[in-house]
Amino acid sequence: MQFQHIIFILICLHIDILNSLNNNDNSATKTITTETTTTIINPYHPRDHIVNPHNFSYILNPEYSVCDNSSSPVYLLVYVHSGPTNYQRRVVIRETWATRTLFPDLRLVFMIGKTLDNNVMKAIEYENELYRDIVQEDFIDSYKNLTYKGIMALKWISIYCSK
Repeated sequence: MQFQHIIFILICLHIDILNSLNNNDNSATKTITTETTTTIINPYHPRDHIVNPHNFSYILNPEYSVCDNSSSPVYLLVYVHSGPTNYQRRVVIRETWATRTLFPDLRLVFMIGKTLDNNVMKAIEYENELYRDIVQEDFIDSYKNLTYKGIMALKWISIYCSK
């Protein structure tokens, strides 16, 4: 019981000391108000042109044949980033999970950049004649150009498969 009285007295003293410090005008900190002017600089400058346009042209383009030339409506359109030399991988995709016999409302398009190897370019042209599912633009297919490939896919889909 005596211990509780001591704690109560200490709390009261502590509160009293805090109140006296807050009411003291001779404190070490003072608030100084000054008049300031704020100027807002707008870093945004509207431009008349697109800064980084996607100005590549199509080398191979199945156009509307992927989405419109079919008996069933398109439920799912899948685009696959593929390398020019990945023919066998594209065939495996076509024959497995993207086969039209199992999924008639699925459409598949492969996005490819160009290569400097003429034999590979001819093989891609022949493959496209068989399957009509390759979109190719005239930028060099490389890891650093994957962003171009993604933009190419979105642009192509918005033009030729917009439904």
